[in-house]
Amino acid sequence: CDQMEDPRKAKGIVKREVIRTITPGTLLEENLPEEKKHNFMLSICSGNGNLAIAYCDISTADFFCTQFPLSYEKLEAELSRLKPAEVLLCGPAGSDKKIQNLVRYLGLCRARRPDGREIEEPDAQLVFQRHFGDLEVFRGKPEARSASGFLLDYLKSTQMSEMTYLQKADYYEENEYMVLDAATFRNLELLDSFSGDRRATFCHVLDRTVTAMGGRLLKKWISFPLLSREAVLQRQRIIAEFHDLPTLLPGIQEQLSGVADLERIISRLESRIAGLRDLLLLKKSLQAIPRVGKLVSTERANELCRGLDPLPELAGLLDRALYDDASSVERRHFIRDGFSSELDEFKRVITECKVYLGTLEQRERDKTGIRNLKVKFNKVFGYYIEVSKGQLERVPQEYIRKQTIAGGERYYTQELKEKESVILGSEERIKELEDGIFQDLVVQVKSCEAEIRKNARILAELDVYLSLGRVSYEYNYVRPEINDGTSFTVRGGRHPVVERMLSDTLFTGNDTSLDNERERLVILTGPNMAGKSTYIRQVALIALMAQMGSFVPAESADLCLVDRILTRVGASDNLARGESTFMVEMKETANILRHATSASLIILDEIGRGTSTFDGLAIAWAVAEYLYSSRHLGAKTLFATHYHEITQLSQTHDKVVNLSMAVAEENEEVVFLHKVVPGKANRSYGIEVARLAGLPEEVIRRARELLLELEREKAGGVAEPVFEKLPSLEMVSQMDLFGGISEQRKVTTEDSLKSIAEDLLETNPDKLTPMRALEKIYKWKKLLKE
Repeated sequence: CDQMEDPRKAKGIVKREVIRTITPGTLLEENLPEEKKHNFMLSICSGNGNLAIAYCDISTADFFCTQFPLSYEKLEAELSRLKPAEVLLCGPAGSDKKIQNLVRYLGLCRARRPDGREIEEPDAQLVFQRHFGDLEVFRGKPEARSASGFLLDYLKSTQMSEMTYLQKADYYEENEYMVLDAATFRNLELLDSFSGDRRATFCHVLDRTVTAMGGRLLKKWISFPLLSREAVLQRQRIIAEFHDLPTLLPGIQEQLSGVADLERIISRLESRIAGLRDLLLLKKSLQAIPRVGKLVSTERANELCRGLDPLPELAGLLDRALYDDASSVERRHFIRDGFSSELDEFKRVITECKVYLGTLEQRERDKTGIRNLKVKFNKVFGYYIEVSKGQLERVPQEYIRKQTIAGGERYYTQELKEKESVILGSEERIKELEDGIFQDLVVQVKSCEAEIRKNARILAELDVYLSLGRVSYEYNYVRPEINDGTSFTVRGGRHPVVERMLSDTLFTGNDTSLDNERERLVILTGPNMAGKSTYIRQVALIALMAQMGSFVPAESADLCLVDRILTRVGASDNLARGESTFMVEMKETANILRHATSASLIILDEIGRGTSTFDGLAIAWAVAEYLYSSRHLGAKTLFATHYHEITQLSQTHDKVVNLSMAVAEENEEVVFLHKVVPGKANRSYGIEVARLAGLPEEVIRRARELLLELEREKAGGVAEPVFEKLPSLEMVSQMDLFGGISEQRKVTTEDSLKSIAEDLLETNPDKLTPMRALEKIYKWKKLLKE
């Protein structure tokens, strides 16, 4: 709310009105929750078997729309990708229970018009038509027009303005960008991590941007990987220039860091909520642009920067008008001396009056003989002369009593009153003049809106290129080749996030070879903790990085483009939807089988583990065959599993390859080498992993006995039921306690030290990997504890 008239001229109560309704999706304030994150307001419209979404960040003036055949999975993917702050359900979508439940499940805020009414779809299309005109790209897409119109109507009703600075609506089709569904966003931890630690996200590893605009654009590049080979190569070329000339990066980034969030500054100015700080930041940003341009000397990056316009006239005007830091200027005036002669005259008058008042106190002391007489000022009573009680008999007759206080009296004189009137009148006039100059400056800035927004786009793009170039150089990434075929080959590939989180340990690189014609399906076996999940996810991230235009963590890479990355990784239930872990697994798998194409990249981890062994094996086998089959999908797939039986597919299908995670066994100890090797694993080593996790020794011993008997039974060596033959864990524990069947002796400290010493003497430090050294340390520590 705000006052709608001048309080000095108003009669009675000053008129006030609501001038803006603030909602989660329409924030414009300077301190948004995350400056490097878009704050989208999104609308959903359905009809004629289609779904359309339109979304806008009014703080940056970005407005986008897309339309696709009705698919709740696709809608969930878009909502997960965009993470809107607020959602408006329009037309039939407003009564669609599945859409309502989806919005509620994702924890999104549902929008309502401030006045409570809802417009009809024809009115929404009319709103769109009046604002954007007849955009050709929207022809034949009524749901997209409606979604955009509903969104515009909501924005105009909350902001109580025509939103004229929203001048462009970008429409895009699904086939323009790589498809990333909700599960893939979650499983690859692109923008958010399972742990909540931002350092563990893919975005955090790549984000060395120094501006808020660049940070937002980087998130967009991650969320919308390209499908055009030429567009990918174009980005690569600029990144390569910065990668090859790393000495340029610090200087450019230092100057670029002086550029404020131009997109949001101009939006606040357009929305009439900007303050002096916005003009000061704009001034400093315009002054930094030429310095950035001079430092960019590479060919293609320089070509990008040629589009920059530092607006020297506007920058000069702001520099002449505004102090560099108005908050520190004496008297809190923010317009420079010399900019306005009228303003300077009022400042001169105030200065002279205050000089006079500065000498008044001493003159009155000398005149009256009152040594503690003081001349003071406060906002309520203005200027006054204060005399203590003990000196009241010396007060001259011309003093006029103004206020009685506990310690004395306050007075004024006619001369003091006149000077006060001059000072306060001048201060008021200065405020009026400065406010007028400020509004004139805002008008001048708004007249350059298009150029400022263009500068913002170019600087954001430059910031992302600098960030990716710096990361590529510092983390030893390589430029991938992008081929026109179906071959996907990586040599020495690494997981970009895990590699950074394990900075004290050398990351073991691994090769990948996938091809629709030769190695279509990779069956990956091996124990837990050996790195299966890390490996398959790193392949997906390398594909995504390549199609962002980024360099990739590998020794070399020759990659084809993929139309989508689909993932089924990890175990989690969904209690909010009443879905068990196995149901979630099956729904995600079903989504993959429905939407994958032969050009897709699929990674699957432990399909079928949430049910009985034979059920799970049957499902996993059938899914593998379906993915492999050219008649169905024929997609490039990495299939990690503990069902070793599935490796038999390689015997009957020539495009199936078995790989496994290498494991070394030494002195009954298991060492995970984190290396992918040809062939299948012979064991799962689950008991060894359980031991490393800290399960009690008696449980481990019992599990080994049971495993031995189960394997014998499977091989046909045991006729009777195995569990009836073996003593129970409880019996074993009791026998151990009284020295029954167990011959294990109690380990003394002396024995432990001797064992550690022997192990240490047998260890060759030159051949010891960091991971193996850690495992030995943990082993010795455990021996000492026992």
